[in-house]
Amino acid sequence: MNPTVRIALLCAALAAGVAAVLVALAGPSALGPAVAAGAAVGAGVTLGAGALLRRLYRARPVDATSAPALAGIVQALAAAAGVPAPRLWLVDDPAPAAFATGVVPSRAAVVLTTGLVALLPERELRAVIAHEIAHIRRRDTGAAALCVALAGALPMLALAIAGALMLGDDDTEDGAAPAWLLAALAPLTAALLALALDAAREFDADREAGRLCGDPQALADALARVERAATRRGPRAAERHPQTAALLVVPAGRPGGHPSTALRIERLRAQAAAAPAQV
Repeated sequence: MNPTVRIALLCAALAAGVAAVLVALAGPSALGPAVAAGAAVGAGVTLGAGALLRRLYRARPVDATSAPALAGIVQALAAAAGVPAPRLWLVDDPAPAAFATGVVPSRAAVVLTTGLVALLPERELRAVIAHEIAHIRRRDTGAAALCVALAGALPMLALAIAGALMLGDDDTEDGAAPAWLLAALAPLTAALLALALDAAREFDADREAGRLCGDPQALADALARVERAATRRGPRAAERHPQTAALLVVPAGRPGGHPSTALRIERLRAQAAAAPAQV
């Protein structure tokens, strides 16, 4: 199933669950306004998920003037993939990490940490950027935007429900507990959404990246190097906002949605053996 369709269906199922809770707590009259508000928040956050993520990671834009080597790699790989060149952003963080954002390829961006750029030789850095561009070409970033949107919107909606109920009359005050429970379950929601972005997307992006850069072994080497560094500490923003961890090329702790790095490396080495690297 298309990843965006899969996440959209999950969003609809969770929205229906929230609506059912609203009806149970506040009666049918609350359903219409709550659904409208939830849809508006979800749509707004989904469309702005890329900007939100870059803000959370405190990323800064770079271009061919400020980072000519990186920009050249991005432009060449995007041309090979047949997608518009995504904008390039850097995060001042010593932990190596990379991810891509954008609901559609024309609005996509690739985000790298300075730690990743410093850690990887150019051959491996090129392979990691190819992996992110593969996600963009496959529109996995649209599914990821929906994941982040719902992970952020659900707890906000739950808190709004709880606050409205607590400000209501005494008869409804005790009923706020289920809404607070929804807010407390926000990390679980993020985990379920990450699981919905199944492991196949990473394997497919790895395989496509190997073809794009012509060197699957380079991506295997990069994944191994990044994982060794990521076990010491992940990006500060990922620690503050764990719902974003599933977007990283090698997230610390391997959240749902990411297969083991060892298995990814094994598959990439098999791909490299079948088609020798073009360096």
